[in-house]
Amino acid sequence: MLIVERSKPKRNFVQIPNQTVFDERLSRLARQVLSELIARPPGWQATADSMADDGKKHRGPRAESRRALRAAFAELEECGYMVRTRSRIPKGQPNGGGFMTTLTVYDVPQTGQNEDGRNGGVGRWVDS
Repeated sequence: MLIVERSKPKRNFVQIPNQTVFDERLSRLARQVLSELIARPPGWQATADSMADDGKKHRGPRAESRRALRAAFAELEECGYMVRTRSRIPKGQPNGGGFMTTLTVYDVPQTGQNEDGRNGGVGRWVDS
């Protein structure tokens, strides 16, 4: 028997829809990564590699590998929780004329298709 005891925090907590928490299309690692990303403040930046480096720094050999975290990011993108956009960096700025990739994270899957055919659009649940 499992007994669940919940606290009732008044600050420093995150709310995630149950449909997201129990989305069986995602591995447990992908759901945990999503939870951590959603809990961060707006504008916070990370990559799968930086999260792996941070984990290794704090947990050593018990940390998730770069490969595992990259796979979790790919799952999130495939299921619509993470949307990739690519834009040109204006000339005159560092790396001007090159491209920048931005990953936007959502707490529910995004539906529709972007110009490049990837998931995107408004926040609506996608039935699997």
